[in-house]
Amino acid sequence: MERTASKPTRRKRPAKEESDDAEEYADSSAGDESEIEEAEIGMIADEGDEEIDADVGFYDPGEEDVEFVEKLIALAGTASYGGIDTSQLTKEICKQTRVGTVVRIGEEVEDIAFISALSSSTHHALLRPLRKLLVRSAVNEEAQKLKAIFPKEGESSKMGLLVTERVVNFPPELVPKLHEAIFDEISWAQEDEPTKELQESFKFESYLYLTSGMTNSTGLSTKLKARKKSKRKRRKKKGQNPVDEAPAKLEFFRYEDDIIYNNSSLVLSFSLPGQAPVKGGLVLRRFAIFFPATAVAKIREEITKGIGNGS
Repeated sequence: MERTASKPTRRKRPAKEESDDAEEYADSSAGDESEIEEAEIGMIADEGDEEIDADVGFYDPGEEDVEFVEKLIALAGTASYGGIDTSQLTKEICKQTRVGTVVRIGEEVEDIAFISALSSSTHHALLRPLRKLLVRSAVNEEAQKLKAIFPKEGESSKMGLLVTERVVNFPPELVPKLHEAIFDEISWAQEDEPTKELQESFKFESYLYLTSGMTNSTGLSTKLKARKKSKRKRRKKKGQNPVDEAPAKLEFFRYEDDIIYNNSSLVLSFSLPGQAPVKGGLVLRRFAIFFPATAVAKIREEITKGIGNGS
């Protein structure tokens, strides 16, 4: 599938200071067209270790991105979305041009990343299978928290599903810009979406972020279990209540996942088909991480700091 040579049309964005390591949004100089400036990024070529310069651009998603977004979702595995129709999910992501970003190298190359946020109030039917899976997974206090954050259809919902996938060798210096882009667009959408209903739909109070990780815990809330076991371990060191059980381990693949996890209000996990434990007893699981909108500023700051510190 060939991409058109012209860049996608973008709505006007507030002017932002230029950055040396990534693209910044620029105001349009003609009508309603506005584009993200491209930056030259050093990337490793597929053949050999020679570093090459590549033009990287951030763009609004569109119909031409459907094939590439679907491929990126397939890399995570369709089961990773808890029963959501990933073909329909892809269409909704690419149809929502004002809140969402795709990243591509050059004009004729596939997308290498995307990020989007879908409102649970306008995508109830799409998210229904995932909610059913999480309701079955949650127990006790977790179940009560889940119902409050992710209510059933017909009840008022202020949650956004944060969806992002990228290639393995995605330039790490672009990760903060990816998250800046989506949270800025969510903020703007609350004021400049064409209808009051759409503006209200982006006034999220919480987010659901899906990601994968390796863990030795078969529990559904690894975060809570890890905390509990950590306390028991400390008691054991003090000579209190010896415990044979080893503390839970959790390893994410993306560096920002730890940041989002540490700022979460609820964490659930579910198994993926065909996954067997690897060395050390770790197994691949999918994590549903909920975090409040009030934590967004801190998450953005820590993601940027993490890159600056060489994470």
